[in-house]
Amino acid sequence: MTDFEYIYQPELFFFESDSAVPSPETRRAWCDPKNPDNPFSTFVGNEHAARRLCRVAFQAFARHNHECSDHSFALLGPSSTGKATLAQMLGQLIGLPFVDIDSRVCNDLNDIAVAIAKVLENTKIKNDQYPTLELQDLGNGEIMVPPCLVFINDVDCLPKKVEQGIRQAVAGTMTTNGFKLDSSAICWIVASTEHLLPDAFDQFTTLRLKPISIEEVAQIVGLSNRDFSAEVCRLVARNASTPREAVAFAKEMLVQFEMNGGDWQEIVAVVAHDLGGKNTKPWTNRLGNGRN
Repeated sequence: MTDFEYIYQPELFFFESDSAVPSPETRRAWCDPKNPDNPFSTFVGNEHAARRLCRVAFQAFARHNHECSDHSFALLGPSSTGKATLAQMLGQLIGLPFVDIDSRVCNDLNDIAVAIAKVLENTKIKNDQYPTLELQDLGNGEIMVPPCLVFINDVDCLPKKVEQGIRQAVAGTMTTNGFKLDSSAICWIVASTEHLLPDAFDQFTTLRLKPISIEEVAQIVGLSNRDFSAEVCRLVARNASTPREAVAFAKEMLVQFEMNGGDWQEIVAVVAHDLGGKNTKPWTNRLGNGRN
């Protein structure tokens, strides 16, 4: 489970169902990836996917409860291409609870239902004006699930029975443990490193992600380290395998600089040597072969 649901402000852009819809100009500003208040403004690489999800947000902002269940996406691509980050940023932008499902420990639909319930219980709403982000008990074992975003990574690891259950849930009904959940307001996003998905997800819109380049990793390093020059950011990127490793590498460099000072190229060499143990060469760059 991520911490994104704890920093949402679900009521920020919501409006009464009988109120005027925010103007296209307003919604366009909210969804502009160049807007620093838009989470996607810090996303680097695979911009086509970010733009596609911003268009989803643009439509969601025209609805009083930001529902976007008419979209279901499959994010396909190698590790470290931003699949989970894209899903999290969409939830953060439109202000809906984000439910992160670990496919490796998801044995049945009840695991998904419980995960949704837990996230909704912890969704912070500052006032009672917008009670739409709560489970609604309709009686007789029927439950209405409010608008939310459910993300399943490594979806190809799900048991077949769960796959078929999700197909029904996407259609609007999720039945588990004697309860019948109206799941029609859920936006589903699944992700995989495989090129093909199980047949249960054949109705999902596919977004294919490509490995990010060294230059793009350098941009990510620069976002977290404003004092680094472009060349230093590139040095870090060349000594890391993924954006996460690059950011961690940069933190080690800063500590080394604070402790001993020195030239950045020397610091890069020292940190690369130390992180590599007995290997005096920089980290093996798993994505480096053929990468620009």
